[in-house]
Amino acid sequence: MKVLKKNRYFAGLVLAVALVFSLAHLGGASSSEIPVQDKAVSVMTDVVGLDMAKYNIELTSNIVDYPEIYGGLVRDDLRYDIEADGSKARVACTFINKTLTRFYMYPLEGSLLYAQPLSADQLTATKTLLERYQTYMGASYLQEARNILDTVTEIKTTNVTMDNLKLIIRESGGHLNYLMWWYTVNGADFPLGLSVEFANGKLKGFSDYTSFYRLGSADVKISREEAIHMTKELAKDYTTLNVSTGNGDYTEVTLNLTDEHMTVELQIGNREPFTFYPLWYVRLYAEQAIGGTDGFQAGIWADTGEIAYSQLTGHHGVVPIEDPSNQSPTPSQNSSNQNLIPYLLAGIAATAILVTALLILKKRKK
Repeated sequence: MKVLKKNRYFAGLVLAVALVFSLAHLGGASSSEIPVQDKAVSVMTDVVGLDMAKYNIELTSNIVDYPEIYGGLVRDDLRYDIEADGSKARVACTFINKTLTRFYMYPLEGSLLYAQPLSADQLTATKTLLERYQTYMGASYLQEARNILDTVTEIKTTNVTMDNLKLIIRESGGHLNYLMWWYTVNGADFPLGLSVEFANGKLKGFSDYTSFYRLGSADVKISREEAIHMTKELAKDYTTLNVSTGNGDYTEVTLNLTDEHMTVELQIGNREPFTFYPLWYVRLYAEQAIGGTDGFQAGIWADTGEIAYSQLTGHHGVVPIEDPSNQSPTPSQNSSNQNLIPYLLAGIAATAILVTALLILKKRKK
């Protein structure tokens, strides 16, 4: 290989989950003293199983920054081109504080060359990958992730739960398959931060944010009914609308919200970097859309009752008329679409997961 460098009982359950969320990667291969460039090549060899002795490897990009949403932690984004006779691919790695969080491969020519090939069966390949990764990282949560795989027989869309650990598998026309691991606490799903992805039946990559994801609170002190009531109260300040008449004038119209249809979901959101809290998402629908405005939505923190965001929904061609003596909280400019499956992934998810914004919620749109 030539390297060319260029540039259980609830209290106990919550404690257990919090401990898992706060695990630090301890394996010798991930020691902070080892340069991230060496770690990346080690993952290619020891975890993914590529035959790096046959490849020329070129570091084409190494971007180091300190994203605000990461709370000041350093992020290294590395890009490699690896090439051998008849085989060429691009590899992307991300490290946070020198801990691997994302590894993806993009074949450009031919097939990848393996010294330790992964099985053509995606379920077997996932088990092998996690086994190697566990050896590399020395982290116990990976054993839990492997154990739940024994409850499925093939990679197809399904949800499987073992104790409070949930495995979510999603397939997309046979082209892309995702496996994601979550923890369910008090009715809310919190991401473990681990995901694996296949493309065209072959491993594409994986993400692991487990060292950084935290469970800020799993308390659900606001009931579903209370969240609905709070949302209806907030909506009162938004339902009188100014609709353009088309000649520069506006006329007042009332947006009539109905109880017949509504969406109420217990989701999660972030108030600090990588730290998750339960969040009620409530959406009310109008009997009839006005100027593209079709309803109202709010996010309410289930552990505190505070308002995360509140806003009209739809394509707004109207302006709400607010009573200055009874102003509602200003809607966040970054409220969330926390439908967790298309998350995470992010990756997770981006990755996420992910990575899933990590400070404030993005606006949820219909």
